[in-house]
Amino acid sequence: MNTVYPALQQSFAKMILSASGWRKVFAQSGSETDGSPELSAADCDSAFFAAQSFAEFLQTEFPAIRTVVIARDSRPTGAALLREAVTAFAASAAATSSDASATTDTSAAARAAVLAVQSIGIAAAPEIMAYARSVGAAFMYISASHNPIGHNGFKFGLDIGGVLDGAQSARLIALFTQKCAAAHQDTAAVLRTQVDPAQVQAVFEAEATHKQTALTAYQRFLQEVIADSKDAAEQARFFDGIRAQCAALSAAGKPFTLVADFNGSARAASVDRAFFEKLGMQLVGIAENAGNIVHGIIPEGKNLATCAAKIEALHRSNPAQAENTLFGYMPDCDGDRGNIIYWDEAQQKALILEAQEVFALSVIAELSYLHYRGNTGAPLAVTVNGPTSLRINEIAKALDAEVFYAEVG
Repeated sequence: MNTVYPALQQSFAKMILSASGWRKVFAQSGSETDGSPELSAADCDSAFFAAQSFAEFLQTEFPAIRTVVIARDSRPTGAALLREAVTAFAASAAATSSDASATTDTSAAARAAVLAVQSIGIAAAPEIMAYARSVGAAFMYISASHNPIGHNGFKFGLDIGGVLDGAQSARLIALFTQKCAAAHQDTAAVLRTQVDPAQVQAVFEAEATHKQTALTAYQRFLQEVIADSKDAAEQARFFDGIRAQCAALSAAGKPFTLVADFNGSARAASVDRAFFEKLGMQLVGIAENAGNIVHGIIPEGKNLATCAAKIEALHRSNPAQAENTLFGYMPDCDGDRGNIIYWDEAQQKALILEAQEVFALSVIAELSYLHYRGNTGAPLAVTVNGPTSLRINEIAKALDAEVFYAEVG
């Protein structure tokens, strides 16, 4: 326990630290519903030490990784946390350079030991993961996923595009715990003074360029996954077929239309609109400015009512044109999950699928597709966690797949 910096100890004590991510209420008021951007001094230091810990973890355990990418979701405290993270990595680089100079080590290896830092600003979680994998970088993602607006947190991952495993996460948590326990009130402040402000500014000046590269990497990843092929020609054939169908519907005056309640999430700054419009689909966006969070973040229950109401309004205003306005979706703040709303023609209303129903449909679609393609030479399997509905077990049984259980996250 840190007795010389009690405010930091209190900040640390309130943080949930797990393999699936670290999080707490970062809003200065302590209220999870507070949408203000300000952080306390202790929370700024906590974020600084989290990033510093990850830098040291990478340098010690994964020295071959030479770049770290940082991004955030769209919640209000994210901007301040991102700046602290960039500053902490810059401080780590300054310390590494200083150590090399002190030992008169001017070798290429010593110079290469400094981590390069990139920021891509507001990005969806799958976006930063796809980008990190494409450029061989580790990543730090600032997000509290589906939790209320006053929360925020961190996810850490490697160059394979996935988060740290349980053992790796435990070692990083131990390092962070040690730093918070040993820190004095001016520890982070002293480290910040060693950073060249121009170095931090350069990271943010390059942000727009790296963001565009990240969007391209994510779009390529989506094309590969959706077309189920790494072959560019096969992908082109797959998506050309969709484009042809969408063009025919548009020519008939009944365009295929999706409704997306972005709710100011990170997906509003991702590939969604460009991806769908490139296929010839129409996208009706709600709260499409990242950061414009207008209702609850978790994509469940009443939070889906806005999207459902929009679908119904489109059908009332022009039933013929809205014939193919059949689906809507709402993502959570980091854009790695969401729920579906669909038009029920018999009831003449938009209905909301529950999260477990969406996952069940996804499993049915994936396993059925594998059978359709004849990809059943190897055993089929589905990985779930404890809270997953038992209907998945029934689906897997019907489609000759085995179910395996993992920890949440």
